[in-house]
Amino acid sequence: ILTVEGGTCSSASIGLTNVADTPLYAEAAAQALVGTSCDSAAIDAAAAAAEAITSPASDGRGSPEFRTKVAGVMVRRAVQRALARAS
Repeated sequence: ILTVEGGTCSSASIGLTNVADTPLYAEAAAQALVGTSCDSAAIDAAAAAAEAITSPASDGRGSPEFRTKVAGVMVRRAVQRALARAS
């Protein structure tokens, strides 16, 4: 969830699933966006913060390293999509 007012992110909320034993609330990732224009640097910071809290298990869908990287990719895509919808 992303709220943009006057070109600046006023609030954000990011949840992650399938990258830990339980769903994760990526509070630091969301806070990396608040107060910014959601430029590429802010989105990169949010993705890095999301990756930092993951603890995926290895399974048939990929290694923990792969699944962590994919979590960051998905956060980037989700923020970009949410930003397009909020504008």
